[in-house]
Amino acid sequence: MTISKVISEDCIILNLKVHSKEEVIKKLSERLIKKGAVVDKDRFIQDIYKRENMGPTFAGDYLAMPHGHSHCVVNPAIAIARTTDEISWDNNKNLVRLIILLAIPKDLKREIDIEILKNVTASLGNIRLIKDLLHASTKEEILKHIYSTAK
Repeated sequence: MTISKVISEDCIILNLKVHSKEEVIKKLSERLIKKGAVVDKDRFIQDIYKRENMGPTFAGDYLAMPHGHSHCVVNPAIAIARTTDEISWDNNKNLVRLIILLAIPKDLKREIDIEILKNVTASLGNIRLIKDLLHASTKEEILKHIYSTAK
């Protein structure tokens, strides 16, 4: 599997007008359902919140990386939203504008596919990349920045 199979334009939402973390997670989960990466939206969202309860997914610099490690995920995938306004992400009132939702299958036989997700998330530690994603004008630009930094 290549990175282009994991993340595509149809799973990117720019200038999303939402007021809460819950709204963002629902919108991104719907994109993953349409892509065919997730088969049960409600259960997938439950798995995301189960993970959220284990520890923070706020990564700093207006970035949050929620993820669902779920039996509902049939193909690893990434969905991205950039909001028009900052939203409060957690109890600490950390503000985010860039949300990268990872859909991770529980099937451990898919280690090659999961390695792609790991490479993408590792590249998100690059502050320059985060700034580029926050200022990109188009979905194509978002993909270009991610593809150029993820191995």
